[in-house]
Amino acid sequence: MEKIYSEILEETLFINRLSSGVVCYIIPKARYVEKQAMLTVKYGAADRSPLPINGAIVDLPSGIAHFLEHKLFEDTEKSLFDQFSALGANVNAFTTFNQTSYYFNCIDNFEENLKLLTRFCQNPYFTDENVEKEKGIIAQEINMYDDTPQWRVYQNLNVAMYGKEHPLAESIAGSVDSIYGITKDMLYACYNTYYTPANMALICVGELDPYYVSELAERYLIPRESYIPQISFSESYGIHERYISHKMPLATSIFELGFVERERNDPGFLMAIGKILPDIIAGDSSELHAFMFHETLIDSTFGIDYISGSFYGQSIFAGYSRSPRAVSNLIINEIERLRKDGINPRRFESIRRKHLGRLVRASNYLDQICNSQAELFTRNMNFVQYVNAFQNLTLADAQRRLNEHFIDPALSVIEPI
Repeated sequence: MEKIYSEILEETLFINRLSSGVVCYIIPKARYVEKQAMLTVKYGAADRSPLPINGAIVDLPSGIAHFLEHKLFEDTEKSLFDQFSALGANVNAFTTFNQTSYYFNCIDNFEENLKLLTRFCQNPYFTDENVEKEKGIIAQEINMYDDTPQWRVYQNLNVAMYGKEHPLAESIAGSVDSIYGITKDMLYACYNTYYTPANMALICVGELDPYYVSELAERYLIPRESYIPQISFSESYGIHERYISHKMPLATSIFELGFVERERNDPGFLMAIGKILPDIIAGDSSELHAFMFHETLIDSTFGIDYISGSFYGQSIFAGYSRSPRAVSNLIINEIERLRKDGINPRRFESIRRKHLGRLVRASNYLDQICNSQAELFTRNMNFVQYVNAFQNLTLADAQRRLNEHFIDPALSVIEPI
């Protein structure tokens, strides 16, 4: 078992590649009452390569990874939610473009809950009847998301940045039409392809003995034929539409201004610098933010972020505004000014330390550690490496990235009807 100590976190991360092929990450937290475990799979909504089903190569409908997440909770016995509840645990799951994760948190009965988590994730039970029943439930969820301006503006931004045929341009849950094309055989094909040990990780956090937890994981995670599937799709780095708009019943327009990531090397560096640069440009301590707020061009909803996955990255500036185009122009002008004048060294260091401090604070919360490590697993990284990436950033890194990354902007706007 590998042990990695972080001086800044003052914690040790234990990593063990189990005989089954699953990677086990264990972060002991002394004197913590709660414990959490997450089983995550490198398989998400964007992974839709055609698969062999009943002797034919079949194109898969959008939303099938999310549908599979729902159906793994199907059990021949009583409700899995009731079974976890009887053990004093809460259980849930989520699907992103890159991963699907199943997790529980508890105070007692960690071993029993871990056994239950690994059992249902390794024993799919799909029938024609239970698949059909689920379609109506997920259709309601899709309609709910489609009626949410915050989700619609992001999906439209992806269409503008990548084009309508790109996996990111489709909703994680799919469309009502697409999910009605999902069959039991498709679900089994996806499960057998992606839910293999070499494509999975178990993350456990709390007051736990890492060697004992590793023994439990070794016992409960079943070895079987395992390989990492090769995911491929056509990709274009050029912006497809610089401006895209949609109308919904709103009082004020909502917008997202996005810049596409072009680099693929060194994901730790890209994620770290990706968090810092938008904050330098228009974070809440910037002169630009103060000006836009004073001019009532933005309000407290304005936010910035760098979102990334195993095959994509995006710098995004978003919020409500009476004039999204004016906000977009101000942000683009500020980027040009920083290119010309250079980033203030003191501001760079202040923002770098701010985000490093956020990581240290996040390490106190079990759910944030689990979620971060699950996401980092899709990039073949661990939480300590991510922290180290922030520590190693330089002003020269930031200036170079400013010149290379913030090039072709796309603006998505949802306007009032």
